[in-house]
Amino acid sequence: MKTKNESAVAFLDLLGFSNLVNKDFENAKEILNDFYNIVYNERNFATEHEIKTILVSDSLIAYTENKVKIIPYLANIYRRCLLKTNEYSNPERYLLPRGGISFGKVYSEDRFETPELAKRFIVSPALVHTSKIEKGFKGSRLIVSMQNNTTDKIDIFWDKDSQSIFYKENTTIDSNFTYYDILWFEDLNTPSSERKEEIEEKLKIALNLLQNNRTLKEEYLAQYIEIVRIGLISYSRYLNIRFDFPPFLIQLFTDYLDEKFWRLWISIIESVLLIHDASWAEANDTFRKFYNTIVISKGWNKAIEYIYQQNQSEILEKIKAYSRKHI
Repeated sequence: MKTKNESAVAFLDLLGFSNLVNKDFENAKEILNDFYNIVYNERNFATEHEIKTILVSDSLIAYTENKVKIIPYLANIYRRCLLKTNEYSNPERYLLPRGGISFGKVYSEDRFETPELAKRFIVSPALVHTSKIEKGFKGSRLIVSMQNNTTDKIDIFWDKDSQSIFYKENTTIDSNFTYYDILWFEDLNTPSSERKEEIEEKLKIALNLLQNNRTLKEEYLAQYIEIVRIGLISYSRYLNIRFDFPPFLIQLFTDYLDEKFWRLWISIIESVLLIHDASWAEANDTFRKFYNTIVISKGWNKAIEYIYQQNQSEILEKIKAYSRKHI
């Protein structure tokens, strides 16, 4: 079969896998086997929606002319990987994919294969761009890139078959594109009455991963913090009108005040202030105490430097509005 039409192209691999191969070969094999099983178990969905997949070591390439359906396909793989991670007793063992989706021309051919030679013939500028996405973000993230001034964004964002929520990222890899996180913690195909509980389950796993690795250096902590960030943004809109945080989140406001967790502080502020207004945050005693504590920490200097970057203007304005309301 040959295809050369406009398609969605995804590329993802597993966080930390190369290091794990060198450190614990047997453990790496078991994790890769779990990943292959998860992808294999999604084969019916892939077949139904004509999603072609290629697995090479810890990398997955997927492409299809069905631009919308590739999103729930990958998001479900992410969710299954996180749930599988929760089954591991070793805190250093995790199954966390990271990758992206781009749109563009794809040329592929089915080639004659022999037992000793497998061929995967595919040429795509979108695949090249997607591989850049995978390297440009930390954490278990699923990033969609949309070329500026394209109708793809409208078509995909408003199609209920995406079964996902898109969250605009301010990071720029290529100025010709805009980037969006898939908030994969939430599955819009799940009945609305069950979504909050499902997000809580996955967010607790992400928080446990962070807790188990909290002694790592700041640069390595970022991987775990970014996973928590996606969970927090997904969960934030479910916070109730009484301004209460559930008990499992309270530890974020009390146990991570060391300056090396400044990225986590930004994630907490972002998930609250970008979803709710300054009055909401000002009325929340837990958030107010947390904010008053971190702004006098040395780590706040790094946070300020980060949010004063040009592409963080939205959260900066929200913090200014909150500060004026609070003061």
